[in-house]
Amino acid sequence: METTTKNATLFSKFVLVGIINTALGYGLFALFLKLGIFYLGALTLSHIIATINSYIWNRKFTFRSKENIKGEFIRFVSVYALMFLVNFLLLYIAVDVLKFQPLAAQLAILAVIVAVSFIGQKYFTFRISTPIN
Repeated sequence: METTTKNATLFSKFVLVGIINTALGYGLFALFLKLGIFYLGALTLSHIIATINSYIWNRKFTFRSKENIKGEFIRFVSVYALMFLVNFLLLYIAVDVLKFQPLAAQLAILAVIVAVSFIGQKYFTFRISTPIN
């Protein structure tokens, strides 16, 4: 029962940080588009800023990590780099092939990216091995 409570708390914190970070990243994406930046450039810039923000909050607040920051940051960025590549490809297909508007396409893609992020951050970056019940 204790593991379930810890996992629920951990996941709740991750979701809270994720909501704030997703709002930041999506808001920056929209701002960069409004400033006339090409949609894939806007994605790249907003992703870099959101990645740094997410790392700081997840390290300090969600996972309360005490691990070596250098190795942990490299693992974190690796997960985000993979997420970025998938996001970049899906956004390109949605906008250039399927002709969706960039803001609508990115909003839909975020649902997939957020789910994968939790698994990668919990088990790879911050290496918390307790199962989610």
